[in-house]
Amino acid sequence: LDPKAPPVSRGMVLGIIAIALVMTFSVLVAFQLELLRSTDVLGLNNAEAVDHARTVAFCTLVMAQLFYALSARSSNKTLLRLGPFSNRMLILAILVSASLQLFVVYAPGINNIFGTVALDAQAWLVILPLGALAMILSEVWKSLYNRTADKNGAEEGR
Repeated sequence: LDPKAPPVSRGMVLGIIAIALVMTFSVLVAFQLELLRSTDVLGLNNAEAVDHARTVAFCTLVMAQLFYALSARSSNKTLLRLGPFSNRMLILAILVSASLQLFVVYAPGINNIFGTVALDAQAWLVILPLGALAMILSEVWKSLYNRTADKNGAEEGR
């Protein structure tokens, strides 16, 4: 490693921006989908629908961070290559964080303090895939990058 190199490379900055944009997209889509479902399907009034959609957006953001923590362990090795459960402390931290998130959403009184509302199972069918999107795209990117690097390395070795 070059001691004069900046601690954050241009590639790292671009990666951070890309992941931030994906997470932002996920949260905004989750909010909009649940706002529509809250009024059209659940029959909530506007204020209740906004509270519901805001809770879904909050949960999507939290889940996106927790899922992405698995992928962020390496900038070039995929999660499957590292072993998804190889870092037991990270898994424990994710489980504790997810439990606290559920507590904030479902515990009576606590959800009033945090301004969240209890969600139905269908809301989680929006939250979980959109929350996993940044991790999935990161893993696909690493896989494609590794294939390209492997292919270029094989061609250079000829």
